[in-house]
Amino acid sequence: MIAPFCKRLLLSCLAVLVTAGTALAADVTITAKTPDELQQKLLEAAKNKVKKVRIAPGVIRGGATGRDHLLFLKGLQDMEIDATGVTLAGTDPTKGGVFLRDSRRVTLRGLLYYNEVPPFTQGRVLKFDEKQSTLEVEIDAGYPAPDADSVGYLFDPETRRWKPGVYDIYYNKVFKRSGRVYGIRVNADMPAKLKTDLTPGRDLIAIRGKQGKMAITFDVCEGCRLEKVTIKSAGVFGVQESGGNGGNYYNYTLTYGPRPKGAATDPLISSVADAFHSGGALKGPTLEGCVLEGMCDDAVPIHSSYALVVQAAGRKLYYVARRNANQFKPGMRIRLFDPEQRFLAEAVVETTGKAERDFRLPHLPADKLVYYRLESDRDLPVIPAGARLSTPDTAGRGFVVRNCVIRNHRARGFLIKADDGLIENNLVEGSTVAGLIATPQFGWNESCYSRNLTIRNNIFRNTAYSTGVTRPDSYVPGAFSIKSDAPSKGPAGYGHRNIRIIGNTFENQDGMNMHLDNVQDILIEGNRFIRPHRNPCDRGRARGYNPDALIFVDNAERVTFRDNRVEAPGPYLKKLLEIGKNTADITDAGDGIVILKER
Repeated sequence: MIAPFCKRLLLSCLAVLVTAGTALAADVTITAKTPDELQQKLLEAAKNKVKKVRIAPGVIRGGATGRDHLLFLKGLQDMEIDATGVTLAGTDPTKGGVFLRDSRRVTLRGLLYYNEVPPFTQGRVLKFDEKQSTLEVEIDAGYPAPDADSVGYLFDPETRRWKPGVYDIYYNKVFKRSGRVYGIRVNADMPAKLKTDLTPGRDLIAIRGKQGKMAITFDVCEGCRLEKVTIKSAGVFGVQESGGNGGNYYNYTLTYGPRPKGAATDPLISSVADAFHSGGALKGPTLEGCVLEGMCDDAVPIHSSYALVVQAAGRKLYYVARRNANQFKPGMRIRLFDPEQRFLAEAVVETTGKAERDFRLPHLPADKLVYYRLESDRDLPVIPAGARLSTPDTAGRGFVVRNCVIRNHRARGFLIKADDGLIENNLVEGSTVAGLIATPQFGWNESCYSRNLTIRNNIFRNTAYSTGVTRPDSYVPGAFSIKSDAPSKGPAGYGHRNIRIIGNTFENQDGMNMHLDNVQDILIEGNRFIRPHRNPCDRGRARGYNPDALIFVDNAERVTFRDNRVEAPGPYLKKLLEIGKNTADITDAGDGIVILKER
């Protein structure tokens, strides 16, 4: 039997142990009412090398004093920020959310971030005056006035999703009519398109704002993590990572925000642009268990950037790049492409630095660009001026996207320009342009072609239905494409190499389901195509593509089809596989693509 004094002593010791355990679970707990106060306390904790910070649950609301983001955190290391139960509510739609710069191994967990005032607007199209090129739009109560020039998107009032078969609406002037009604003057090429696209009095419209910032940014970061974070009403991208050693991890949801004050309608969109955007990271991101919906642009683009070659001879070349953006370092691989986007050569950088002279190309802004020289480890072939230079070592190589849901948004589910990637067990549904495109974009200066990709066990459903891609002159003919940026100009060294497309399901896709162009060593195995070609589609026909074919291959070498099945095809499927120009070693072994008979 324990004496009363001993019992009290034992209970006291247990209480100390429990308290100590709690202290170890969260080194510091901080409370804050405003973003300014929260930033100050987080930076103080980082300065004191606190490893774990717990933010007390509640709503932290306000703007940002003297900065572009509610939280601007720089130089953090080995720090965990647990924001479970915390809502960070921005009151100024021109401000971003969390900006983490030059940081290593930082985890942000559990945060809900949103803009109280949407960084976009929406309403209903009342009528269209074709002679005046003017839409009349009634903005919904609680949403801001439209910007003076921007772009709008039509929505179906019943599904409240992007309206199929219509163009984006670009405009250049806004007139205030009365109350919440505005006149919007569209660009010169829009009236003919809107004449067939619009159902005045019925169609809903969402309009991008132009003043917002990123919801969450990892800038020049390494080994950082987002865990169980939710983002609503993002001003530009939901999440952006830029430069640095990379290797960051993301588990988050981007979704529609709450109704703003005074509104009677829910938001039509969740983000003004991409759900996620990776540019210039040495090691690629990992996205796992994310839900990304309602954004006005791509879900997951991953890329680097090109430099422009101005002179080359032997092992030395000169190039021009943006100021403070020389990404080419000794030991990095480089790839060169001619002005027609065809692969020319690859090598390894030995030395690099500023050019001995300034070329001063007259068509390029001198105040924003710097000329560099580079020596490679081997002699290069003749490289014409105007060629593009890229490196796969700053394009997010080794990326992983796994167990994510991407749905009901404009543009592409995946827009890939990186090497050594894995895309598996994802659902992509309702992407207006395509479920996946791997392609460089020379016009956007985003590199490059991809090598060593595995795309397996994904579902691509109901994609590629906007007029921008379904028209006959579209150069995006496939709902799923591994391709060049523009129609190929002829024989070339192959840009895309060693790609495995295995065990995927393509469901309810009209027109060409898959397009392979400028590829080498491709395996397409064990995929299912369910209910393709149920509706007519002329996507790409005017450019020489055949949208009546399930799969179209051109400018390709060593492409193998094995055990792919087509189920319940529609009446507009006329051909399983069409082989175009400049192809060799296309193998289907007789049963590479087979239509299953209905039982």
